[in-house]
Amino acid sequence: MRGIDAMKRHLGKPEIIKLRNEDGTYDEIEMKPLTMEHFPKLCSLFSALEVDSLDKIDDSEMLKMFTEENVRLMTELIYESLKQAYPDSDEEVLKRFIAVNFFDLMGALFTVNLPQIENTKVRRKRFKKK
Repeated sequence: MRGIDAMKRHLGKPEIIKLRNEDGTYDEIEMKPLTMEHFPKLCSLFSALEVDSLDKIDDSEMLKMFTEENVRLMTELIYESLKQAYPDSDEEVLKRFIAVNFFDLMGALFTVNLPQIENTKVRRKRFKKK
C-alpha cells in the first residue's frame, strides 16, 4: 500500500487559471494533467508544435502553430484536461468555455503537462551514454 500512496502523491499538480470578471474579481478554474490515454496525442501535439519549453514559443512563430489539425488536437486535449477537473460538467458549457477562453487554456495545457515532457527529456540526457 505504501507504493500506491506514494504514486498518488505524484499524479501531477493542477494548473489554476484566473479569469477576470467585469467587476474586477477573479474566478479560478482548475486544469488537471492529462491521463495516460491522452499522452500519445499530447506528445504528438508537442512534436508537431516543436515545443521543448514554454520559453521557446515566441509571437512570430505562434501563427505557424495554428494549423487546423493542431487546433483540433489542442481543443480536444483542453477538453479532456477540464473534464478531469470537472467530471460532471455539461459538455456544451465546456465547449463554449473553451471557445471563449482558448488562448488562456492553451497556455495552461502546456504548463500543466510540459513538466512531464521535460522530466522525461532530462532523464534521457542524464543517462545517455557518451
